[in-house]
Amino acid sequence: MGDLNQQKKQYRQAKLYLSKALQMAPYEGEAYFYNGLLDARQGDTLSGIALMQRAVELKPRFAPAYVELTNIHTRLQDYIQAKDINDQGLRYFPKESMLYYTRGIMYHSQKRLDSALIAYQAAIKFDSTNYAADFQAGTIYLKWNSLPLAIKSFQKVLRYNPKYPQINFLLGSAYDKHGNIEGAIEQYTLATQIDASDWRSRGRLYRAQQRKYYLDTYGTLPPASPEITSDADNEKDVSQIAPEQERVQVNILTPRLELKTKSDTVRSLKIRQ
Repeated sequence: MGDLNQQKKQYRQAKLYLSKALQMAPYEGEAYFYNGLLDARQGDTLSGIALMQRAVELKPRFAPAYVELTNIHTRLQDYIQAKDINDQGLRYFPKESMLYYTRGIMYHSQKRLDSALIAYQAAIKFDSTNYAADFQAGTIYLKWNSLPLAIKSFQKVLRYNPKYPQINFLLGSAYDKHGNIEGAIEQYTLATQIDASDWRSRGRLYRAQQRKYYLDTYGTLPPASPEITSDADNEKDVSQIAPEQERVQVNILTPRLELKTKSDTVRSLKIRQ
């Protein structure tokens, strides 16, 4: 309860600072955007959309607004609006990796995997450090049994974030299906070491060890567990591994509003208290 109250207090402070920023710069698109971003994160989605849409009107060449609006409309399953705003952003920023990434999430949410993979591949093309796109592409490769590509994708993400057990689990699944039982055991073990409560990896580790015993005893591997085929189906939340430089960050702990995105130079609005 204490943490929740502290969080609410920080949001109130942030809203105060952001409102002051809007008063100081009523025609500044970024001020509308960050007010809208905060409202959306507090659950006031309609206000968030309206403010960010105003930001786009005032400053059409501001990529984070298109990215966030695509995300919000996708979460609302308003896919027509999500595609419209994404298309609009890509007209201004045809090489913006995060616009392609959010486009991929939009298609992925609709289970349009062919289109999603094309979008993720474009995101990676324009930014090779967009590890979230690599991760999502990997889940599609795994689902399609394109195992060498899945392994390559998850290995790349794992080099960026070696302490996220979900990646170890999926890489272990890819190894498992590919017949690399020792690699699978290694990754399942790492996942359980990072998160002792990861029951999926624990169960899969036990079965992989049984399969290795079978291999050592009889010289051949039994078939991999059929459940591995569906491992990638529910891997949609990648917020914890999104590239740090791509995230929009609002510092709600101090009177300084940090505007940090990849597309814009870091700026600060010093707000009077």
